[in-house]
Amino acid sequence: YSSNISKYSNNIPEYSFNIPKYSTNIPKYSFNIPKYSTNIPKYSSNIPKYSTNIPKYSSNISKYSNNIPKYSSNILKYSYNIPKYSSNIAKYSYNILQYLQMF
Repeated sequence: YSSNISKYSNNIPEYSFNIPKYSTNIPKYSFNIPKYSTNIPKYSSNIPKYSTNIPKYSSNISKYSNNIPKYSSNILKYSYNIPKYSSNIAKYSYNILQYLQMF
């Protein structure tokens, strides 16, 4: 059995180094979320300004409103990646614990 333990223990550092690699991706996506979010109020503030002249500017309101869902879908797209990386962290962490339990 001792030869098996050393075989597995060599894998522990290899998995450990993967954890930071995935972890650093999470903040990268997180920072994109505020960037898109700040655009939503910018367009929204234009809507009241044009509201007083509704007939003339109504086409502009819809033009800006259409951008809001476009940015929102990016927020969801990046948020979806976070769980994907998190599951890898958990997977590797679980393997480390499994190997350590052999000792």
